[in-house]
Amino acid sequence: MQDDMVPRFLNRNSKLLIVLLAFFVVVLWLYQINIHQRLMISNTIYSIVIDAGSTGSRLHVFKLNHDDSEDKKFDIELINEELLVKVKPGLSAFGPNPEKAVDSIEPLLKRALEVIPATYHRLTRLSLKATAGLRLISDDLANKILKNIKELFMRYPFKIKGDDDVSILDGRYEGIYSWLTLNYALNSFSNSIETSVCSLDMGGGSTQVTFIPSGKVSSNEDLVKIQIDRSEYEIYAKSFLGFGLMSARLNILKKDPLNIDPTKNELFSSCFQNSSKVTWSQQGVDYIILGKNEQINNSYANCYKNVVKTLENNFDAPSDLMFKTKAGGRIDVASIKKKAMTICNTPDSSENKEVDVKDKDYAFLCMDLTFIHAILSHGYGLPDHKEIHVSNQVNGMEISWALGAAFHMLNEND
Repeated sequence: MQDDMVPRFLNRNSKLLIVLLAFFVVVLWLYQINIHQRLMISNTIYSIVIDAGSTGSRLHVFKLNHDDSEDKKFDIELINEELLVKVKPGLSAFGPNPEKAVDSIEPLLKRALEVIPATYHRLTRLSLKATAGLRLISDDLANKILKNIKELFMRYPFKIKGDDDVSILDGRYEGIYSWLTLNYALNSFSNSIETSVCSLDMGGGSTQVTFIPSGKVSSNEDLVKIQIDRSEYEIYAKSFLGFGLMSARLNILKKDPLNIDPTKNELFSSCFQNSSKVTWSQQGVDYIILGKNEQINNSYANCYKNVVKTLENNFDAPSDLMFKTKAGGRIDVASIKKKAMTICNTPDSSENKEVDVKDKDYAFLCMDLTFIHAILSHGYGLPDHKEIHVSNQVNGMEISWALGAAFHMLNEND
């Protein structure tokens, strides 16, 4: 009799165990749904944007509050941004070995996993946008690099909407996103869009100009419609490929009359001092840049002449460019010219004491300042007295296109 009770006892307990396990599975499932619902209701959203620039790739993780209540003028609020990792070189340097590009991107994804709470991973949009660096190499190599990166992304839990989330960013939208970030930092959208300011964005491979025109513009082809504050606006946006600071250096060097054969990797520069010799890499190629003994002291005039030659017939800026400046951090065009002349003509002057002569880019300072002055005056047609605000931060916020892209992605989700 007792022997029969043992299996019956075990059988009853086995059934009880199965029921308990099923109960816990259901509770766990309901708990997971509850977490997901709570995350959606909380309005807190994370967004990952990887800025794959011409000189390196940067990871941005944004923590945002998305409040679409009717009384909100601008319904996305930045809670926190952290630039977590910056890696070099840029993706274009992997052109000869496209499969190696993922090795530079994967550390960024691993860092994002650490920073974003695990419960948000599958809700977080991930996007990589390549800028002028990949625009300047062949389509075949660029597509191979992006294909390998997309395959890498698929191994991570983040949300990818489509091919556009791993792509080359249109130059105009690079300018629009920077303009959006700048005007968000200035609180333009919480006041009146008429208070928005023009953005001149200079990267490594391209430069952009973006603004809301006050009247008719010279070219309707450069007008882009975007949604801001539940209203549609026409924005003038134009990108000049090859006129970012790094690409401009190479173009200026190759057009320098000192170089009989511009295809060589050893180049002379009218913007360099006689004794200068610098090894410089661009687009995966190493160059040796030298000053030449025949240079006369007035190197600014020689440098400016060569820089303007690079801009001629290649830089069609808007004739109706309008600026509204903000107080603080301003400099006029004439002051940039004056500094360029001082650096080029009298590099040892006491006026240059704030310049770090040991900086690896010091030898290019004459060329860079002359180019910036030329693009403002000769390219955009700004008079010497025109004041501009020069900064990579406004009100403590880094001005990059990445935040503007995150805002745009959230609007797409709506």
